[in-house]
Amino acid sequence: MPVLVPNKYAQGLQEHPLVSSPKIENQSNNKEAASVSKPVKSVESAASVDSPSTAIVKEKKELSSVWRETFLPPQEDFFECRVTYMKSDGVICVVDVANIELMERFNENMQRVKPRLSRAKCVEEDSLVVVQGEKKLHRGQVLSMDRKSESAQIYLIDHGSVVTSSVQEIYDPVSRIADKKAFAIQVKLLSNTGVQTNKHLTLRLLGPKTQEGIYPVQLKPKMTIPLNLPIELLQMSPEVTVARILEGCLQRDEKPAALLQISTINQINDAMGDKLNGKPDQQQPISLSQLDTCTTMFLAAHTKQGYRRAFLLDLIDAPPKRTFLVYEMDEGRISITTDVCRIPSELLGHPIQTFAMKLNDEMQQPPLEQLVEDNGPDFTVKLRLKSIQGQEKVRKASAALLSKGKQLGEVELTTFMGDVSYLGHKYWRETIKNGTMVRITYNVGYKHVFISSMETLQYASLFKRMENMCKPFEQSDQITIGSIVLVASPKLGHFRGEISGVANDLFRVYNIDTGATHQVEAQFLRMSCRFLRDMPVSLSRVKLKSVCDIPECAVNPINAGCQLMKQIMTDNVQFRVEFVGSSTELVDLYFCSGEPTSLTLRMLPLMFKPVSMYSLEVATSDPAPASAPAPAAAPASAAIPEGLKVKTTPPAASETVEDLPPLPPSPPVSPEIETKGSETLERFYYKDVPKILIPLGKRVNAFLLNGSGLHQTGAITACHFKDVTEAASYQKLFNLVDSLGKCSYPDLIDYVPCIDEMVLAVFSEDNNWYRGVCEEIIGDKARIFFCDYGNHELVSMKKLKPMSSNLMQAINATKCYIEGFDNSEKFSLWEKHIKTDLNILCRVEEGPDSNSRTLTILDLDKIVSQKTS
Repeated sequence: MPVLVPNKYAQGLQEHPLVSSPKIENQSNNKEAASVSKPVKSVESAASVDSPSTAIVKEKKELSSVWRETFLPPQEDFFECRVTYMKSDGVICVVDVANIELMERFNENMQRVKPRLSRAKCVEEDSLVVVQGEKKLHRGQVLSMDRKSESAQIYLIDHGSVVTSSVQEIYDPVSRIADKKAFAIQVKLLSNTGVQTNKHLTLRLLGPKTQEGIYPVQLKPKMTIPLNLPIELLQMSPEVTVARILEGCLQRDEKPAALLQISTINQINDAMGDKLNGKPDQQQPISLSQLDTCTTMFLAAHTKQGYRRAFLLDLIDAPPKRTFLVYEMDEGRISITTDVCRIPSELLGHPIQTFAMKLNDEMQQPPLEQLVEDNGPDFTVKLRLKSIQGQEKVRKASAALLSKGKQLGEVELTTFMGDVSYLGHKYWRETIKNGTMVRITYNVGYKHVFISSMETLQYASLFKRMENMCKPFEQSDQITIGSIVLVASPKLGHFRGEISGVANDLFRVYNIDTGATHQVEAQFLRMSCRFLRDMPVSLSRVKLKSVCDIPECAVNPINAGCQLMKQIMTDNVQFRVEFVGSSTELVDLYFCSGEPTSLTLRMLPLMFKPVSMYSLEVATSDPAPASAPAPAAAPASAAIPEGLKVKTTPPAASETVEDLPPLPPSPPVSPEIETKGSETLERFYYKDVPKILIPLGKRVNAFLLNGSGLHQTGAITACHFKDVTEAASYQKLFNLVDSLGKCSYPDLIDYVPCIDEMVLAVFSEDNNWYRGVCEEIIGDKARIFFCDYGNHELVSMKKLKPMSSNLMQAINATKCYIEGFDNSEKFSLWEKHIKTDLNILCRVEEGPDSNSRTLTILDLDKIVSQKTS
């Protein structure tokens, strides 16, 4: 190799030999110097200030090129290192921890011999020099030389930084300085999140260095989730978003808390999906053997949103499948899942992305809900670093809350792992927001009702499986007021509740998921478990718009409206909630399928309609259709009932008029169908009919059935057939329906269908018979939804007939919303097109309503261009 460093005169270092240094490789091109700078003027030799007795080496001596190399750890092993410098382009410089002491001794010895070093007479590019820093000497490689300013850009090979130094502070090296390899290694990570100067990292080299002298490395994953607050992340990126507000109970003096989310969450979620979605070989099973001894267990939980990092709160280890209650640490959400696995090791070391925030002085600051409403969900937090000084484990910190640069107040940030008791709350309360899908769980007269999220429907089956997990009370005095219990009653079923009182050896239990209160014997009460206690509570007491304004004196105690309300609760009908005004107490509820009918509009006329005693007598003697054996054509696993068609199921036969409470009264029912033999005619209901929806897909052929309501709703009714045979089979069903409808029913007397009952009805436009659903009785007519086509029509009772079991075949019609539909010319042309061409090529996605789809028309532009050309 050609000599790159010129010969220098320097004193030996025999008096203070440098310690043998560890090897850390430096970036070097190993190229010959392109040019040699001119000798530096007015540079005094260090020898001139030495004593006369100092011997000066006269002969030139070639320096070693060992300094161009670095001491590297084995590539297969992880090594601990200290970050010495961070470049703006993401490259970081590190020094092996095992060599730090040796490097420091080497630098100390170099400092001792400074008086014996000579100032550089000739500074050349790509040469080794010794440069004076603020406090000590450094070895450096000359990157460039500026002759005008007599300064040089020098890369410090044992530190990693680049400095500009005057030639007056540059010295020629001696042989011992050049004989040692460089200490600093230039490396690059996938992400520098959390990396800081002087911090220690554990790295592994992944391969040789690049042409720029940079080594690719892997950061050793931490085998645990950091539970500290993400202080470093918040210092670099203080922007946060309110993920949710956990409301407190005023009666228990519970202060509301917000869960704040930092901005790096999407990176982790995307990485989880890339690593685990559709890759069973990457999904390592979780071991539950240490569950009793391990207080904190983290796992990857497969939720509705995908795989998420989560803390395990509790599990039900009972058939049919293990069920896990988890807290999604990056989303601030509690979920129930049956699919868990290990978190990929490379995603363990990231801090929790969500933490809790409380206002320090609520008396001088607006409530949390008001802050979010006034400023939006995005905020900035400015840490008060004095509050965390000297703390190794930072689980709590003070901060200022800002929005758009304006300080809103002082807050306290805390690590949160899903247990609301650490926030001073008794229950995890899920707020019901505008547009949430809900069901009515309890009717308090007609002025107030309790509504709950549809997610709580699955709770009953979970409570039943918890019976063996929750121990019975040994003595009744163990049951205290305010305690959470599991009720396992043969009469009332399984639910969780809060003890609100006791009298005559009966405990008053308030069902926290429905709002109802029951009297329960002690033998049917069981102790709580964490699964029972931490499941989200989603319950709200509200008033139904307009209905709540009706004075009690104007309402008959036994009216059709209250009966309808009771039946709605029995059938768990799904509604979309809409708040009226700014209040969350006054609402209107909209049925979620078919036409978006308001429950208020349905209820108002029925509230003034008394139910005849004849109807009540029929109700007490007529067995409920739900208790009858299901026909072969409608298996028990049929699709969920849709909200628009409210079934009116009579109460059990054992009830009498006297047994019924005044509010809510017994449900409405149509007069019983009488035949010559006085036999009860079997009725069939819409909820029992299977629904075959258009399959999801990127390119699906849909067949238009009805587009009459497109302008009003932006939706059509369509279906999909796999092949011609399936379409022909469906057509045969229509022919059979029409032929049976035209047959006479001599034994039928004054047939009146029930609400939600499947019927045969005449469609006025062609006078043919079709399958339909009775939605409402209006005088001597019924509002019929023709479920195979999506039409609605008022049909005379004389043109209605009951459905027979052989017609209870699946419904292929699907309500489809058209993506981006508006009244523009483009969609007007498309609307004309589908009047002649009923086949629609589209991308099919989940729709906004239950049993609905959203269609994106793939050839829309092509159709428009053809129509306009």
